[in-house]
Amino acid sequence: MNPDEQIPQNEVEVEAIMQEIRTHILESKASRTTSGDLIVPAGGERLPQAFYDHLYHAALVHDRLGVKLNVTPVRIPVFGRIIEWARTKVHQLVLFYVNQLAVQQTQYNYHILQAISLLAQEMEDDVPTSK
Repeated sequence: MNPDEQIPQNEVEVEAIMQEIRTHILESKASRTTSGDLIVPAGGERLPQAFYDHLYHAALVHDRLGVKLNVTPVRIPVFGRIIEWARTKVHQLVLFYVNQLAVQQTQYNYHILQAISLLAQEMEDDVPTSK
């Protein structure tokens, strides 16, 4: 294609293509509702696209909470292993409680995304079909 040639606006609908891409990514990576539907809509007509972009990104990361164990080695000759063992046990205890909180936060995020998605769907369903 010659760089001087311009594509007519009505032939390429970038937003429609992006919405299809978002839907495909959501279908493969995002969580689903208990009925198997996508957790959030990929797009709509009544609300701005930025709204759906934020929902899209929230759906991709809402259930990826958690903290992993990361204890640095202690290089003290005699007591290093004992100190490292004690630090590991303390970190495991802290992680136990932090990960319980992360599970609760994930459930909260899921329900908030569901509520926002339902509101958006209700607004989209109320769109007059005057096209």
